[in-house]
Amino acid sequence: MNDQQDDPPQRSTARSVRTIPLTRKLLFSAVTTAIVLAAVEIILTVAGVKPLFFEDPFLGFASGNPLFREVQQPDGSIVYSTSPNKLSFFNDQSFARTKDPESVRIFCLGGSTTVGRPYDDKTSFAGWLREFTAAADPNRKYEVINAGGISYASYRIARLMNELVEYEPDIFIVYTGHNEFLENQTYGSIREIPDSVRNTASRLSRTRIYSAIHRLLNSPSRSDVVQPGNNSAILPAEVRAVLDRTVGPESYHRDDKLQSRVISHFSITLHRIIDIAEHVGAEIIFVEPASNLKDCHPFKSQFRSGLSEIDRKALQQFIDQATKAADSGELKTELRAYDKAIEIDDRVAQLHFDKARVLLKLDRFAEAKAAFIQARDEDICPLRALSTIQTRIHDVTRERGVTLIPFAAEVDARSPHGIPGAELFLDHVHPTIQGHQLIAELLLDELINRQIIHPSPTWGDDSRNQVVERVTNSVDQRDHAVALRNLSNVLGWAGKYEEADRLAIQAVELLPDDPVAQFHAGLAETRRANFEQAISYFKATLKLNPSHPDACNNIGDAYFQLDDLENAARYFKQAIQLTPGFAAAYNNLGVVHFRQGDLHEAETCLKIALQIEPDRVDSMLTLSSVYLEAGYATEARKYLEQAVLLRPNDATARERLDQLMKSGP
Repeated sequence: MNDQQDDPPQRSTARSVRTIPLTRKLLFSAVTTAIVLAAVEIILTVAGVKPLFFEDPFLGFASGNPLFREVQQPDGSIVYSTSPNKLSFFNDQSFARTKDPESVRIFCLGGSTTVGRPYDDKTSFAGWLREFTAAADPNRKYEVINAGGISYASYRIARLMNELVEYEPDIFIVYTGHNEFLENQTYGSIREIPDSVRNTASRLSRTRIYSAIHRLLNSPSRSDVVQPGNNSAILPAEVRAVLDRTVGPESYHRDDKLQSRVISHFSITLHRIIDIAEHVGAEIIFVEPASNLKDCHPFKSQFRSGLSEIDRKALQQFIDQATKAADSGELKTELRAYDKAIEIDDRVAQLHFDKARVLLKLDRFAEAKAAFIQARDEDICPLRALSTIQTRIHDVTRERGVTLIPFAAEVDARSPHGIPGAELFLDHVHPTIQGHQLIAELLLDELINRQIIHPSPTWGDDSRNQVVERVTNSVDQRDHAVALRNLSNVLGWAGKYEEADRLAIQAVELLPDDPVAQFHAGLAETRRANFEQAISYFKATLKLNPSHPDACNNIGDAYFQLDDLENAARYFKQAIQLTPGFAAAYNNLGVVHFRQGDLHEAETCLKIALQIEPDRVDSMLTLSSVYLEAGYATEARKYLEQAVLLRPNDATARERLDQLMKSGP
């Protein structure tokens, strides 16, 4: 018997090894990593670490007080109320600390348009929306809080939202785009970021892990500021606009690189605003910014850099041709001259504006609108949302699936020939009361369409009209006139006299007993060369305020323009009696005496003017004429040389000095 054949077959002593598929390994690793990251994220949340999108990557801000503070009411309840030190920038608002679960809390954010300038919250679009929501759906409470800040740009809005998210917001409404160039900003490495990179960074910035790592690598070196990334600027806690620290728009200069960086920063900030709202589960609605095209001159124009002297002279010749053609009503000749000038330099904002007005008169409306837009976009002092700003708002809201209220498109549709002007705007950007009403109605319709507001069966045209009548009648006419008057004063300071004059005349019609309104109306008519009407307004000023030296001086000037030297001298003397150190009045009285042939009195008045204000070039020029008339060429030359030294680009002073030098010693 063969034992070997009966034995069972031998088995291998080594166990077979089962391999785990690579995909399963990767899945296990991913799950483990996700659990760890989720745990770390939870720990950081408990520790109070905020996602990075709450911070501006390019600008920091000095520490400041919150917009709202807790205030105890007489009944013991606690409300949030606007901090007193913020009232120069914000409206006085309040709302309950403990939010009613059934109520809808809406924060309206933006710049002076949101604030309601030149009026206040009552007639702002936030105020209108508050009234409309209460009337449309009286069964539910809608808290519409106006958190707009004077001169607030998008990056300040984003910073303010860091506070507002603590107050249980349901909806943020944002109107922004006009103020991006108001503050001095310096950027380091900011540049146009590819969408793929920005989107990845945006997603990462929503995590607290990424935020914690970033803060470790970029730890703040100062405790008194909110520190952004590297190469950043630190802005004050509240706005210090460029225009607030200068004598006007002349402080602005063309800087295409800075403009590009500001617009890139604006786009990034829009994403941050959306991220912040979504982080707390709040709805976000943007309003498309609109501006006055037809009735708003550019704030400042500037020649293209590198323009040769030959081109400058040719450009001026075409401008002179256009002016001459305008005086004779030759519209087509005027248009050709502007076209020729623009061929030489297409970056002069005023040229595009003047061309647009000619096209408007020729009923070439589409071309006129394009030229008005070009004038706005080439404005060296860009205080109206540029086309690129509007494009970024459209792009970001479309990309993020966020609602954009088409206010600009609606304004176009309601404006003559589709060109926005004074019909819906008081100045360059601030809507009329009816313009604010339009924004609120567009917002209301959007909220109804999204079923956030459920209108009652009684809501319709009649109830809507009742709201309009109630709000309109609540506007005090004096407050309305004062707002127009103050706005006229601001526009005059900015050199926008046409717009300022229009508002000044409106204001005085509503406010006939106000000396300031009468005075500004007089200035308006003076600039329009309506000297008799100007005298009437200035005399009304004196009747209301007999101690108004500027009114006396301006009456004298108007009489001088009408060649009534006797009355001119009388009012200049009255101005001097009211203010003995009134250099301008002494100068003007000296000019009158010179015209009357009284050289001695002319010399006396002009020298007093120069004693008071030693740098008065106009007094020097007139005094040189007095000495030439009296035969004292040496004295005349001395004053002309002083004038040229003080004002080397003054063509009149140089020409007179050259003529005197040629005539002999």
